[in-house]
Amino acid sequence: MKPRGQYVQVNDIKMYYETLGEGPPLLMLHGGTVSSECWSGQLAPFARHFRVILPDSRGHGRSTDSDQPFSYAGMASDMIELLKHLQIQRTDLCGWSDGGIIGLHLAIHHPGVIKKQILVGANFDVNGLIPAFRGWLSKPTE
Repeated sequence: MKPRGQYVQVNDIKMYYETLGEGPPLLMLHGGTVSSECWSGQLAPFARHFRVILPDSRGHGRSTDSDQPFSYAGMASDMIELLKHLQIQRTDLCGWSDGGIIGLHLAIHHPGVIKKQILVGANFDVNGLIPAFRGWLSKPTE
């Protein structure tokens, strides 16, 4: 079972995504500085029960970047546009780290889109992070 990869124009980027399996949709969102490939160990079991959707977030993996600053609101908007493209009105979501934060944003600002979520390592407020890591987040290219 090999995922099928495609590109779609969403907002101001060209987003890469893969789909695999059949059944109810499951949007799997990766963490920061990695790509959808991080889910390779979990993909086969989920694809037996779900239509798995694996996007690369803007500026990650095979998706392009833009001159807009990174924001969770922007990445959540990208996911909404991807779901519209795929004609998916409601989905389950599995998100790790940044993917979990995007999931939180979707649940708060687009509650009708998300049915159930599994979130790992997500925070909605950076004040809970250790100060050294908060400093790095303000300059992630260093």
